Amino acid sequence: MMGGCEGPPCSCSGSCCGLTFAAVVNAYDVIGFLKPSTIEEAVLRVSAAVPFDLMHGLATALFLGPLFALWTRRIDRVVRRFALRG
Repeated sequence: MMGGCEGPPCSCSGSCCGLTFAAVVNAYDVIGFLKPSTIEEAVLRVSAAVPFDLMHGLATALFLGPLFALWTRRIDRVVRRFALRG
């Protein structure tokens, strides 16, 4: 099996990655598309996205659980077949 996280730690890091992605997209949205911008408008825009962002993070964590073992088995098979480890 490949190194890295497994089980709950993997789901936790996947959820953190999903929330980090949401923060980047929300910042891009506020900086790039909110003209003329005030702090109140930016807060309203980001707060409207929070439910979706939390659901995205939770879904990422839930999907990583069952799919992690399948993906790592397949990737590990390719790594062994082509001798990709140094």
